[in-house]
Amino acid sequence: MKAFLFKYLRFLVFLPNINPFSALFSSEIFPWGVLFGQSAGFGIPKRYIHFLAYVTLSGVLVFFLGKSDLMGTSRAASALVNATLPLGIILLLDDDFLAGLNKAFHAVFYFHLVLIPIQYLGWFPHFLTPFFGFFIERFTSVSTGDGRGVAGLFAEPSYLGIAMMYFPIYKIIHDDLKKGDTLWRLWIWVAVVYEVLLIRSVTGTVFLCIYLLSTQSAKRILPILGISFVALLLFLGISKGLDQLPRPLEIWYQIIYQGEYKNLYGFLLHESGFRLVSILGSYSYGVLHLLGSGIGLWGPASIVALDNVGIPATDFGFFVTWYGGVFEGVRPTAIVADIMLECGLVGTLLFGRFLLPFIRVKELWSIPEARSLLIIFLFNILFLGNIGDPTPFVFLGLTLRKIMGAEQARSLFFTPPNIPVDAP
Repeated sequence: MKAFLFKYLRFLVFLPNINPFSALFSSEIFPWGVLFGQSAGFGIPKRYIHFLAYVTLSGVLVFFLGKSDLMGTSRAASALVNATLPLGIILLLDDDFLAGLNKAFHAVFYFHLVLIPIQYLGWFPHFLTPFFGFFIERFTSVSTGDGRGVAGLFAEPSYLGIAMMYFPIYKIIHDDLKKGDTLWRLWIWVAVVYEVLLIRSVTGTVFLCIYLLSTQSAKRILPILGISFVALLLFLGISKGLDQLPRPLEIWYQIIYQGEYKNLYGFLLHESGFRLVSILGSYSYGVLHLLGSGIGLWGPASIVALDNVGIPATDFGFFVTWYGGVFEGVRPTAIVADIMLECGLVGTLLFGRFLLPFIRVKELWSIPEARSLLIIFLFNILFLGNIGDPTPFVFLGLTLRKIMGAEQARSLFFTPPNIPVDAP
């Protein structure tokens, strides 16, 4: 039975925005990570159990104190588990299951390589849009407008932008490609073209820039930044007459040519919607409240955290447009920031204790391609991501298995795996 479930869940763990029960409840990220873990078998380290115990205790106290209902507490806790659990599960998979997961990765990746241009060109069959929209919130078969591009089988371009950075990077790692190889260059150009021209997500473009810089030696970074900035100035100057620039380039245009550099901090806070301000507020909240707000209480706690940033809600277009210029509860868009908000510094240290042995594996830092993915992963979970999204942890697990092998990966754990033998 588990092998049967794994056969299908191995695809869906790469597609977190697909919700088969959207008619019953709204959820941008469905708990495919938890279900995937159930289908593959459990075997997790004690340090992860300690973090889960802390989250569970926090949720139980919040519920019995009457501060949150069971559904709110459960969903908040499951989001943290859904994102992180697949890392341990993948490291414990046997080789046949891992091969099946890699096949699913390639299928989802190649499907999007075809789907994204089709959506961008407006060739997606319109009669299928309601069907896909039933399973994916805010699904659109064409570009989303306002300078933003397409979203594939994701809820919006920012979700797709993050995924489409992990896909080509892991493809390079999976195929053992080295910097300068023809296929290495191909996948780099795929990332550039898809992120900047087709997906047009500011989030995805930020990830792209971080990745491209991570592939360079330290002494080359400053010259590359200088040349890139001059090229950007020239390109934007030539592009003044265009009706609509891609959203990432439009942001740069406003900074450089419309004087937003004079108040860069405020401009970036405004343009990031609630993302940047929620991150800043959550980290400060976790330091001031060592045990956090409690699992499920991110709503009222985030309002306090937003207020603590010291900038009025009227300075943020997101809160002006949707909430009339007042702060409303928003969950931060990076999982570590959310843990700081709900679990405080204590919970964050427990989570760090679980994660640290994986991110300090020396092969991750010594192999350039793996190091680049690790840098993307750390930026993703610390500063810019999506709560409950298993994508970063899935690809960290796949990368560790690739560079370490099965036995070394399993040695990172205290408890033995319980993996079924009838692999798909």
